This record gives sequence, structure tokens and C-alpha cells, in this order.
Amino acid sequence: MSANQTASRPENALPLYYRVMSVLEGRIRSGHLRPLMQLPSESDLCREFGVSRGTVREALRELVDAGLVDRRHGKGSFVSANPPLRAAPMKYTGLLEDLYDQVRKVQVRSVEIETTIGPPAILAALDLEPGTTITTVSRNRHLDGQPFAYTVNFLPNEIGSRIDPAILRREPLLRVLEEHLGIEIGSAEQNMQARLADAEAARLLGIPLASPVMFAERLYFTQRGKPLQVAHSLYRADRYQLTVHLKRYRKESEWRWAYHTKSRQGE
Repeated sequence: MSANQTASRPENALPLYYRVMSVLEGRIRSGHLRPLMQLPSESDLCREFGVSRGTVREALRELVDAGLVDRRHGKGSFVSANPPLRAAPMKYTGLLEDLYDQVRKVQVRSVEIETTIGPPAILAALDLEPGTTITTVSRNRHLDGQPFAYTVNFLPNEIGSRIDPAILRREPLLRVLEEHLGIEIGSAEQNMQARLADAEAARLLGIPLASPVMFAERLYFTQRGKPLQVAHSLYRADRYQLTVHLKRYRKESEWRWAYHTKSRQGE
């Protein structure tokens, strides 16, 4: 099963209580709701989110279980005095070295290697003929003791057949490719999508059903530009952060606001 298959679910499957819980957790994490501050009443939360009292109570129960909220009989709900800190998310800035740093920090909890006929889109990306057999490497990875990502790598058999699964429990696949197999990675293309976790993804990542996840598809190339492997990864949305630095690019034909505004108005 590919990571691409583990997160296809309609958006309206997101439980109402989970939406309420996520918003309140965000307010606590950001400091908008400070330690010992009282939360709005159940009635106020029902009106704000347009949900039933049972939905609000389920959201509050989840926050209590997470150690973020204390419920006081007859008084209401309050932010905990010392809310547990969320583990710092893994950050990416657009450099391939960020991926190297990421895979160096995570711990692999399970490895499965299989040989199967490649999906048409994967074979096309790897420049292989339809019906070609390829190697898939599936891994469940943790960060700071918590589930972080579920990844499936698709590799040509001439490469995948040389990989020892025992090594992948100790070393990242990228390192195995470069240091053990002598294949130097030159670049990678990445596409990302926001998705909702289905039952299998929720189980693998330790999150509630229909929780938000980030799906990443990466196509790696050798130094000579030959497709090397495709990686599908599902990341917990609360543990993943993507940073992009935007620079102003100027040429002789410099951007002019007045010109472009006028052009749009004349359309």
C-alpha cells in the first residue's frame, strides 16, 4: 500500500469535535489562551462553532486527556497551569540538505521491502516501461519518540534488490544509496498536498481519524539527471513545517505596479 493511498478521504469526514478541539488547542499553543485562563462556557462554544453541547464536551475531554485543559466542577474549564509543550516541528527551507538532516534525526520503527509491478504514474516518473517490476520500501518513522511520518519509496529493482532491510533500521535510505551503493543524489522535485488521514494512516501515525496530514511526493535524480526513486510520505500536520524564502527578482523589464494595475483594469 502506498502513502498516496493512505490519505484519500472527503473533507467533510473531519469530526466536528476534532475541529473544535484543534481550534482551542491552537489558541492555547499560541498563547491566546494563557495558563489558568478560563475557557468560554460550553454554551458560548456551541454558539461560536455552531455545534451541539455533546460535541463541545467531547472536544474538551480530548483537551483534558492531552493535559491542556483542567475541568473544575461547578466553575468551568481552564487552561492547565503548565500545558505540555508540543515537540518542535521538523523544518524545511527548500534545500536537499534539509532532507538529509531530517532523516538523520528520525528513528525507523518498521521496515517492509516488497517487489511488485509499479503503478503507471510511478513507472512513468522513473522512465520505466509499463508493467515493470520495482522495489517498494515502506517505513514507519518516529521523531522524539512520537510517530512522525509513514514513507513508501519506489525504486528500480537493480537498486532496490541491493538494499538490506536490516540496514534501514539503523541508517537512512538516502545514506544507504550514497554511501553503501555509491549513488550520489543530485537533486529532487517535491510536490505537497494537504489531506485527511483515513483509518490506516491514522493508525500508522497515531492520530484521530480524518486528522489533517501533509502528503509529499518526491522524485530524486542522480547527478547526471537520471530518475532514481520516488518517495511518498505522509507527515503528521502538527509535526511538519515548511519554510520558503522568497526573494525579489529584478531584470531590466522591472515589475511596475501602475502598468499591471492598468492592464487588469482594461481587461
